[in-house]
Amino acid sequence: MKKIPYATQWIGEDDIKDVSEALRADYLTQGPRVAEFEKKVAEYCGAKYAVAVNSGTSALHAACFAAGISPGDEVITSPITFVASANCILYCGGKPVFADVQENTINIDPEEIAKKITKKTKAIIPVHFAGHPCDLEEIHAIAKRNDIIMIEDAAHAMGASYKESKIGSSRYSDMTILSFHAVKHITTGEGGMILTNKKDYYEKLLMFRSHGITRDTSKLTNKKEDDWYYEMQLLGFNYRITDFQCALGIQQLRKLEDFIKKRREIVENYNNAFEIFEEITIPTEPSYVKSSWHLFTIRVREARKRIFKALREKGIGVNVHYIPVYWQPYYQKLGYKKGICPRAEKYYEQAITLPLYPRMKDTEIKYVIDMVKEAIKPNDYFYERAKVGVIVQARMGSTRLPGKVMLPLAGKPVLYRVIERLADCRTTNKIVIATTKKRRDDPIVSLAKKMGVEFYRGSEEDALSRYYETATNFNFDIIVRVTSDCPLIDPEILDEMVMRFKELNSKDGHCDYLSNTLKRTFPRGLDIEIFWYDVLQRAHIEAKNPHYREHVTLFINENPNKFKLVNYSSPDDSSKYRCTIDEEDDYQLIYEIYDQLYFARPKFRFEDILKIFKEQPNLFLINKHVKQKGNTY
Repeated sequence: MKKIPYATQWIGEDDIKDVSEALRADYLTQGPRVAEFEKKVAEYCGAKYAVAVNSGTSALHAACFAAGISPGDEVITSPITFVASANCILYCGGKPVFADVQENTINIDPEEIAKKITKKTKAIIPVHFAGHPCDLEEIHAIAKRNDIIMIEDAAHAMGASYKESKIGSSRYSDMTILSFHAVKHITTGEGGMILTNKKDYYEKLLMFRSHGITRDTSKLTNKKEDDWYYEMQLLGFNYRITDFQCALGIQQLRKLEDFIKKRREIVENYNNAFEIFEEITIPTEPSYVKSSWHLFTIRVREARKRIFKALREKGIGVNVHYIPVYWQPYYQKLGYKKGICPRAEKYYEQAITLPLYPRMKDTEIKYVIDMVKEAIKPNDYFYERAKVGVIVQARMGSTRLPGKVMLPLAGKPVLYRVIERLADCRTTNKIVIATTKKRRDDPIVSLAKKMGVEFYRGSEEDALSRYYETATNFNFDIIVRVTSDCPLIDPEILDEMVMRFKELNSKDGHCDYLSNTLKRTFPRGLDIEIFWYDVLQRAHIEAKNPHYREHVTLFINENPNKFKLVNYSSPDDSSKYRCTIDEEDDYQLIYEIYDQLYFARPKFRFEDILKIFKEQPNLFLINKHVKQKGNTY
């Protein structure tokens, strides 16, 4: 199978020759090629000073140190970036503050920056996402007005321009950092650089990258010692880059403009191919900037997970740039909460990064385009392979009948009987229980372990989030939702509905959500809902009203203009019957049905239940007085 990475370096024979010469030279490190590389990059970008280091992360750390970031300081940055853009603040004891992104460029929004400024704000680190320059003029004005230091994170943006100024010139900022990682515009293997026009920053950076040590006699506190003398004047690091890395960087710099030209040609091919698709949002490039196109990230309105998976299976190394930094477990432990940057979060849920690098062949570009088009319009083969997961919603904290899931039915708990019946389904791949982190739900977890059924524990208050996290954790494509108070659920009906759902989505058809509850013809208690993971994801992102968060599918049901909803009906209307367990009388009815059917025929079906109701009308009276409530979303 063809393998196309999302990015890779381009090393030529001329690069290898120069590196070989550097390896044969007197200096492997701290030699003349470091200064030569710094000088050439500074000249290219239009900055006075440059300090080369061993990575982009080191460059960010050094810049924050030079800026004087210290405990108690706040630094505003973007959530859509690699973690290093925020980690560098933590390294210095500061606090990262995340400002939301613009919807079109995915760069940090100047208006959001202005909202986040406090008396503690020491600096701003705008990130030129994907090679597209931020609105530097606006951000500079905010920084100047508030006496705030500005550090450009241009790890993605070497060769880009903003209003005729090269990124890296630091015309609008105090410092700019670059990265020379293997997938960047030019590479030194690993490497980075800080560019500035301010001598005091430059001198601090030089010392910081080499343990905080200086031999400059004009800076020594003890000027009486001889030539061998040096002083450590600050706590620095060994962030030095080698001469042979810089030899590679010097040679790569000669090719930079050609590399960027090739990237722009690939982007033009992608734009021409995808701009006609309503399902895809392509990146924008306003007239006042010239992107260097480090990444080409599309946004898909629906089915990101499915499309991503389909492309990976075709050998295309798609990626996602990035998960919002504050979603990372480490940041969550620091107290950051999801929801603080809604535009960034919406972008993340839709983003797919396509391959983009100068070495791409025309045949590879065409292959990527063809496979994206195919993935956007999936075929029957996908539906046959889609992973179907049943998620059973279960908790002990029922208002009307606490602990109902553990009440006995034919000698086993209600939840056991639900799982037992679902195990007979032929069209599903896995059964999972979604419960809460509350201690009172420990018996549900214990039962799951005894039955060998996997489970996920999430928020009690936010049922939608709990369900979404469960589906994400188990990597389901299609989700079947069943509740734990339905021990009469029929696996044959469920199988029929799954096949119907796939059928509705095959060929040119489409269905987001299939349910037998939209227009009820089945008894309450045989409720089955089937929907795409991406539909659940969309509900999770868009449902802001707390009322919607208490229910899993209420937002979907109440927004038929957003989702394609289809009802699954029974030939005979049996909706008058109530076969769920919500109150004590419901339980008595289900207990009686199990007592009559289970021991004679453990795998009894829907028809057997209807037969009992018809032959024993008095059974129906047990819970007839219980008011039929709305759908259980």
